[in-house]
Amino acid sequence: MTRKIIAGFAFALSVVLAASSFAGEPVHREIPYKKTVSLSTPKTYTFHFSIYDAAALGAGDELWFEEKPLRLTSKTLSYALGSGKTFEDGVYGPLDFSEQYWIQVSYWTGKVWKVIGVRDKFVIAPYALWSAAGGADSITTVAIADGTVRNEDIAPDAAIADAKLATIATPGKVADSALSGNVVLLDGSQTVTGLKTFATGSGAPFAIDAASSAMVPHLDAERLGGATLGELGERFVRNPAYTPGASYRRWLVNAVDVPFPEVRDSGISMTIGVDGLPLISWVGASALRVAHCGTPSCSAGNSIRTAAQSSPFETSIIVGVDGLPLVAYSAPTGDLRVSYCQTPDCSGSMLLSGSVSWDCPELSIMIGSDGLPVISCYSSFALRLGHCSEAHCSTAPRVGTIDYRTVIGSVGSHNSLTIGADGLPLIAYMGTSLQVAHCGNADCSSGNTISPVALRGDDTATSIAIGGDNLPVVAYSRGGPTVVHCASADCSAGASVALIEEHVRSLHNSLAIGTDGLPVIAYCDDHYNLKVAHCGNATCTAGNVVETVSNMPTAGCTYTALTIGADGLPVVAYYDRSDHTLKVAKLVSVPLGRR
Repeated sequence: MTRKIIAGFAFALSVVLAASSFAGEPVHREIPYKKTVSLSTPKTYTFHFSIYDAAALGAGDELWFEEKPLRLTSKTLSYALGSGKTFEDGVYGPLDFSEQYWIQVSYWTGKVWKVIGVRDKFVIAPYALWSAAGGADSITTVAIADGTVRNEDIAPDAAIADAKLATIATPGKVADSALSGNVVLLDGSQTVTGLKTFATGSGAPFAIDAASSAMVPHLDAERLGGATLGELGERFVRNPAYTPGASYRRWLVNAVDVPFPEVRDSGISMTIGVDGLPLISWVGASALRVAHCGTPSCSAGNSIRTAAQSSPFETSIIVGVDGLPLVAYSAPTGDLRVSYCQTPDCSGSMLLSGSVSWDCPELSIMIGSDGLPVISCYSSFALRLGHCSEAHCSTAPRVGTIDYRTVIGSVGSHNSLTIGADGLPLIAYMGTSLQVAHCGNADCSSGNTISPVALRGDDTATSIAIGGDNLPVVAYSRGGPTVVHCASADCSAGASVALIEEHVRSLHNSLAIGTDGLPVIAYCDDHYNLKVAHCGNATCTAGNVVETVSNMPTAGCTYTALTIGADGLPVVAYYDRSDHTLKVAKLVSVPLGRR
């Protein structure tokens, strides 16, 4: 049989779903792979093998990847795909090879990943042909024409063991008439005879919702142990281990502004003012707007100022050392501008302090260790930093270029700025990978280091903060909300990477450090639900707790901004696309007995 070799490439797919019925030995779930390369030999390279669902370079989704250092001794690269990382560990779940895939190979040059040639198409192999033909004890579409196992498909003498029966969890799937007479139907009319005793420690036999004001017939105060219905609900529904004076936590969601058509990309920023109340800047209705909340949850007394008109872009807000809020934003012309409030609550008009002729569509502002504002900026495909010479940036800041584009693609996009434990600026941003720049001095004019800390992620925002261990933590998205924890203050000693929630394309992550020193991340999932994750340790590798704060029946949550309130609990600002409203979600502590 003649075998055609295309572009010097040949490989065979030998993935099977069962052991051989003849040899009795398990078949390896690996794909032998060969590719002709033009790299120098002999030499050791780190290769990045990726499986995509599209043939063209730059198209489709990366469904699986594996990185492997290999010694190349000839112009033929040989490797068993799946031998280091299984196909069960795909980006979005296990690969079942139910559709056409292509393999792409890159190698690390020391600065970037460089693609070798074109993507290669997977072809069918002997085991796949055996599976398609159907062997002994196999199921084919001939046996089950519609792809569904029906009652008539099961032989009358087929005995299914109890251990193989799944638990029936769907209400109504078992008729009341099929239940034993010993089962009490609490949602229907039934006469119970004889003495029924609830065993000690088995849990509360009844749960009465404290939110309901309806009367419960034939249940008097003596039966309730002297408790009111509200107290009983708190004891048995909210907290079975109820103790007097205890409290529980809940999320409050409030609208801050009237509905408006849009929020510009990455157009929400939030901080806490000197009065302990949230300050929010955002771009909506073609204007830069600043809100001062009247309560910690923004439930009442909110005041809103229009700071600039004419469709500005990105915005970032911070409180200066004098207690006055400063807002950095990008004008429609692309110029960087800084405005400040004349009062801590922004009750007066805002003043334009300074303007710099930067093309700055993405930016972040912080107060440096010297008490002066510093601003990171994605400008003309480069990462720049401006260091102001006075508290309100009334004069043009000193500007330095930290990183710039040397290959095709942007450098400095989705940047986020913080001040490290050593008092120097740290900037997370996207380049050829997720990178962290550590400045060598206050204005980043010398001694800067740039460290790649993780693979390039989805085209969404990064967020950086300093953890309770004084080490940088970065949140971004790569197949889901992901946290990168640096092993050193400048991130040069490597980093750990932890995926918070699998199989979720998180949108617009924002990060803060809780009062326990652990990271807290807010993000919108691919169903537009607002979620908040609290890490169980400094690296977010164990004990993480994810809460769904707001379920969105339609396209809802976008563009989050997270900070920690004056009470030590998280507060999140986000844009709800379902009703075009800026909203704030606040975690609060409520005493038991109250709703």
